[in-house]
Amino acid sequence: MASQAQEALRGAISGDRAVRYRPAAPVRDEEGLRVGPVQFTVGASLRSEYNSNIRVQYSAEEMDDFIFTPTVDIGALWPITDASSLAFGVGVGYAAYVDHSEYNYLIINPDSALAYSVRIKDVVVSAYNLVEYT
Repeated sequence: MASQAQEALRGAISGDRAVRYRPAAPVRDEEGLRVGPVQFTVGASLRSEYNSNIRVQYSAEEMDDFIFTPTVDIGALWPITDASSLAFGVGVGYAAYVDHSEYNYLIINPDSALAYSVRIKDVVVSAYNLVEYT
């Protein structure tokens, strides 16, 4: 049952990404970093959390810890035509446990898509292919 819920969540996230890459109205940010027609974005974040049971064991030996996760995201959007775009992205982060460093791990999130849209009067029909690795 848990895997079905995760698949539903993964599908919802994919749909959200598809809307983001839809090229119906390409955004041209003149102030952002551009190389030719390709627009680049860079973002950074820091997530913090407290986990009262990091080993997911229900016993007297439960371990708690604070986890800090800095992440850097880099993206590139290439509007190939008015109806199609190619987007590449990757996020790299590191989850660092304060008291239990043996659980630290690297995070790599690829985020790429090829999208094609056709406008018919007031309706936009989009087809897309997302590249994901899980």
